[in-house]
Amino acid sequence: MSTATAIEGRPWKRFALGILLSTLLLSGLFVTLDLKPSKVWDALAQLPPASLLLIVAVHLIALIAKVKRWGLLLAGSDCQPQAASADSDDPALRHLVQDSVFLGWLGNLLLPAKSGELVRPLIYSRRSQLPFPRILSTVVLERSFDLLVIALLFWTSVFLLQAPSELPPSLIASSRLAGLASLLLVVGLVVLWKMVPADASRMTKASGWAEQLNRGLLHFRQGLASFRRPQLLMGVLGWSLLSWSTEVVGAWLCLKAFALQITSAWAAACLHVVATTLAVSVVPVPGGLGVEQPVTLAVFAPFFSGSLPAEELVAISLVLSFASIFWVAPLGLLGMWRQGARLNAEPQPGPAIVTTAGYETPPDD
Repeated sequence: MSTATAIEGRPWKRFALGILLSTLLLSGLFVTLDLKPSKVWDALAQLPPASLLLIVAVHLIALIAKVKRWGLLLAGSDCQPQAASADSDDPALRHLVQDSVFLGWLGNLLLPAKSGELVRPLIYSRRSQLPFPRILSTVVLERSFDLLVIALLFWTSVFLLQAPSELPPSLIASSRLAGLASLLLVVGLVVLWKMVPADASRMTKASGWAEQLNRGLLHFRQGLASFRRPQLLMGVLGWSLLSWSTEVVGAWLCLKAFALQITSAWAAACLHVVATTLAVSVVPVPGGLGVEQPVTLAVFAPFFSGSLPAEELVAISLVLSFASIFWVAPLGLLGMWRQGARLNAEPQPGPAIVTTAGYETPPDD
């Protein structure tokens, strides 16, 4: 089975399965804690429209920062398509970075198990006529920055923002693991970049599957060329900090909009972003529905001295999920239309869409 077939086959059935799982998880939460859907709706109805618009706008800034970050990584690895300049006559190439990113996020909404993470490099690879492993490596490097910033947010909330000591043990353990994983991932990528030869002529001669593995490693290594440019990687780190910090601002604005009496709102907002991101990575369901809500209750519980306003916290979680879907769904569909792509079938053949098998690129150094 090809990569494309594995990613793109029958997404609507997978989406229906994901929605069913989310519904069961959310229903179980309401039944277990005796939550009232009517109270959740009342909390949502009391949210000022201006506050909702501000939260949605802030989330767009976070998404734009992520798009800019990946574009910087692609440029640092010489992975830009030749005709993707601002004055290109082809809008699909002009907006390829943005469309690929939003299509990937749309795939995460429609497909279980974070399949959208592979949709993004697949679409970009076909449109740019660059090998899939080369584009995939930029996504892997990007994820290492995400894990690092998530760990930084956690420890910032603990040591600088006066987070309570009674945090869920699973959150502490997973945040430590994220920090360790980010360091190990970066070290592993650097070792791979140093050890794999820069061009095929310097690799050990092989045939069959070994030759395909060597070619894949060569292309993957070429996508790590950003390691030659430390200043560029600092820029990538800056965009990462901006994107995640902006999400924290959105969570803080949501807490303020619901006027909850909470201690250390900034620490709570930081930990909410960290916990929900890690939870959805482990249990990926469409839009985080059914996973983010119980995690939100567990994270915010230590910040309340009295009874936990469970229905209001569930409403906050739903608003933050809506702020993401509000942009991802239409911009992902726009990207799908502009790139001529579909999630349920092979992309239509065209001059800009090619397969990557056997495609060679010049060495990056």
